[in-house]
Amino acid sequence: MPHDPTLRIVDDPSISTLQASKWLQQQMLIDSIEMESLLQEMGEFYIVKVGAIVSLEKAMISTSLFLSDFRRYIEALKNGELPDIMSFRRLFSVVITSSLDALFACTVGPDQYVIKVTKPIIQVQAHAMHHSTDDNKFRPMVFGPDCITWGLQFAYPQIYQDPTTMQIEKVSDENRCPNTLLFRTIQKWQRKNTIPTPFFVNDKKVNVPMRIGTNCLSWINQHPQLINQNIQVVTLF
Repeated sequence: MPHDPTLRIVDDPSISTLQASKWLQQQMLIDSIEMESLLQEMGEFYIVKVGAIVSLEKAMISTSLFLSDFRRYIEALKNGELPDIMSFRRLFSVVITSSLDALFACTVGPDQYVIKVTKPIIQVQAHAMHHSTDDNKFRPMVFGPDCITWGLQFAYPQIYQDPTTMQIEKVSDENRCPNTLLFRTIQKWQRKNTIPTPFFVNDKKVNVPMRIGTNCLSWINQHPQLINQNIQVVTLF
């Protein structure tokens, strides 16, 4: 995290927030060592909690705390245990940004704020997928009792409405949208360190675009939800 972070505080709840579309999504299950490598590759950035009422102290999350939470999630899966999914969905509901200019803190009470977004940021969410026995397909970002928790999703928009000019803009100018370079770093790291997941289900191999870190291949078939659904990951190539 860069030094001396300061969030802009706004008392007007009607201020415009980010309107964006055409999100690019990177979905992957990686282990804690790979996550640490990814965060180091990204350089300096902020991790900020959104979607909840927080104090300014708890609005920004250190990379060490984020890694600690992620490590607990991974260790549970490695031990064949199901993590507390609802807890981790809350913990991983954050945004990543290279500049706090993309955010502001909206006052909702004494030392209580909701963090809102005004410029394109990288949205991070817990990721889960669903396997359909009807067509033998895996669908991302589906949550429910029969779904499979699968790491995180990093998402970045391609089009947004400038909240000041109200003009529709493409997210391509790195000077106006500095998080573009940060998202490209995630994409490059993912291509280098992960593979499309090769599932073996119903006597067939199915490659899906939701990716897996190569460090996970030694333990992934201990994943309790894969065991429950008689699904395996092909780990020998």
